[in-house]
Amino acid sequence: MTKVLWVLFAFLLPMVALAGGGSTAEDGGHGVVCERPSSSIPRTIDVQVEILDLYEARKLYGPAHWKNKWLISHDVDNRLLKSACHELKERKLALMKLLSIDAELQAAFDDACEIAATAKIGQHLSLTDDSGELMVKIPHACKVKQFAVYKRTDDRFSVSVDARYIRHFTELELAALLLHESLHTSFPRGSTVAIRQFVMYAMASRRFQKANLAPAQIIAGCRCEVDKRAFVSP
Repeated sequence: MTKVLWVLFAFLLPMVALAGGGSTAEDGGHGVVCERPSSSIPRTIDVQVEILDLYEARKLYGPAHWKNKWLISHDVDNRLLKSACHELKERKLALMKLLSIDAELQAAFDDACEIAATAKIGQHLSLTDDSGELMVKIPHACKVKQFAVYKRTDDRFSVSVDARYIRHFTELELAALLLHESLHTSFPRGSTVAIRQFVMYAMASRRFQKANLAPAQIIAGCRCEVDKRAFVSP
């Protein structure tokens, strides 16, 4: 079976306890999985997997601003998850030069790395209903799947990830997944679209970021979503 990568917003992760807050709640990290007959190998299926955050971003504003670096293509362990932290640290520093982001959002990047360091990877997660409104149409050959589930109880939270999809991720998607799950502690429950938009912006090219400072600052300030037309593709 030929396996190609995409990755759609929203998620990966461990079973880990970190500071959270609030009553019991569950939020999911969703992705898009597409299966199509292979154009190169007869009687085989191409499987494309993408986190929702970046899937929507690439469909709305073009793939050039979210280029993948390498495909993992094998089982993921904590060492590989930690390698995505380098990407997150660079993204955090770059964002702080462009936007006014508070200490809580800055900490989300660090918490994402802490999650990666203690990740437990499971599988076969049930689909949650908190993805919010999809910003793009999903093709018939594709389905929205559950990549990760964030659960918060009082002052602790945990994240569990479906291992079937992670091997199709790249460094960029791994970092995006980690950040997405970490941001659930900074954004109000039910603001999944806003989280996806923030991740989309954080993982974009510098050219895209500079062209979209205004909507990104709104999201960072109010922890709320903006109209998808507020972003432009430079």
